[in-house]
Parts: sequence; C-alpha cells; structure tokens
Amino acid sequence: MVWSPNMAGPNDNDDEKEDTKPKGGCLGKLLVLILLTGGILISACIFLVAQPQDLSDIGGYDPTDKPAPVRDIKVVLRNALERDYAVTLTETEINHWLGRTLAVKQEGPLSGVVSVKRVYVRLEEGVAEVIIERRIMGKPFTTSMFLRIEQTMDFNGVDTRVHLEGGNYHARMLIDPLVKALPPDLRAALIKKVPLLENPLEYDASVPRPLVGGRYGRLLIPQGFLILALPAFEKLPPLFHDEIELGVKRMARIRIEKGKLVMDPRDQSGNSMGLPLSH
Repeated sequence: MVWSPNMAGPNDNDDEKEDTKPKGGCLGKLLVLILLTGGILISACIFLVAQPQDLSDIGGYDPTDKPAPVRDIKVVLRNALERDYAVTLTETEINHWLGRTLAVKQEGPLSGVVSVKRVYVRLEEGVAEVIIERRIMGKPFTTSMFLRIEQTMDFNGVDTRVHLEGGNYHARMLIDPLVKALPPDLRAALIKKVPLLENPLEYDASVPRPLVGGRYGRLLIPQGFLILALPAFEKLPPLFHDEIELGVKRMARIRIEKGKLVMDPRDQSGNSMGLPLSH
C-alpha cells in the first residue's frame, strides 16, 4: 500500500498530541506549591497568635493556689540592703503582689473593645517572661516579652542593665549593613529621613544574643519583631520605681532561677556591694 502525501501516517496523531502539551507545567506546579505552602504557614501562624498562652504553669495564676505570705516588697528589699543578706522572691509571690498592686488600663482607639486583665511573670533559668493578658471582644489574648538582666563590674561598682529582648537588636543587625552598602547620596538621603541610622550599633560577638524576643499568643516571635508591643512593656517599669531602685539598681548580684528571683547586696566573697541607701 502506498501512502499519499495527504494521507495521515500512523504516528501523525501522536505528534499532534505532543505539540498540544502545555509549556512550563513544572514551573507552574512549583509556583502553586510555594503559594500553597506559604498559605498554610501563614494560616498556622494566625492560628497560634489567636491562641492565648497556657498560663496554668505560672505560680500565682491559679486562683485556688495557696496565697503567698503578704509582704511589703519595698520593706523586704530595704531590709536586705541595710542588713546585708540575700532575699528570694518566688514566682507565686511576685504574681500575687502584681495582682494586688498593679492596675492596668488599655488606652487608645481600641480601648472600647480591648481590656487588660492582668500582668504575669514567668521565671525560668536566666530569663523572665513578662506576660500581658488582654481581652479582645471578650476573648483572651496574650502578648509576652522576655527579659534578661546583665551585670558587669566597672570603677563605680556593679552596673546592672535590664534588657527587654523584644527590642530592635537583631533588626538593626540586618538594617545597618544594608544602609552601609547603599550609594553615598542615597545613604545620606536615608539618614536625613532617619537620623538614628547614622551611627551603626556596635556588636560584641562574645555576648550571646537571643533568637526570640517574646510571643504573640503561642507563637514565638524572632527578636526585634515585637516593636509594636514594646511601648506597652516600657510603661510598666515607671510604675514600680521604688522597687526597681532597691531590687535592681542597688543589688550586687541578681539571679533569675526557675520559679524564683534571688537578689543579694553582697559579692561572691560576702562583701557588701550594694549602693548605700539614702534616708
């Protein structure tokens, strides 16, 4: 049998089918997979943010807890400084004291739908977690920030610094190199708009830096990304000026341990290092 030029050969239909296959199918599938994965991650983050922390492990949270002895914290700290002995405050005692003395109120345009219920402190080894429990339209919502105490010796004695780990340390670590790499004219224009960027922060590689700064709900947030929540936590220290003056600025040694805070006006040799009290 002789095939004429106009007659279809046995493989012509297969060639046409191959020609009609869509181009770039693998790239499209990869893009869909990336978008789907990103959507799942975002949904999971939103879910964790909306879930308040489980606070049942915090001493002083459960209303059925046995009440801690009621002590005047200022008197306790002042006596420890004057008589040179260490004082220990348990997590339960601190949270009961906060519940008695701290009256918090939501301010701003959201005050009609958001209310602040309580502030709690969770004490772990070397770090404290300050937690603000709010109600948004009647539903619980928690925001927290980790706090670390750093003490160094200088010519004036003990230098104590309290670090709110939700600050902008790691954010500046990312921003400063980018600013430095900009063309001079563009960098000058940016610094004119944001003068803070003119002097890059100096980083000491020997000092460990935290990877996380706190939590929105149950979601751990990288250090530097709690900037929006920082003002609320910065308003707390001025409310306890006397206690911070006595317990933080004047104590020679401060240790945050699991479930307790230990403060000592003496150095490791037992010598008094606390700053003198003014009467």
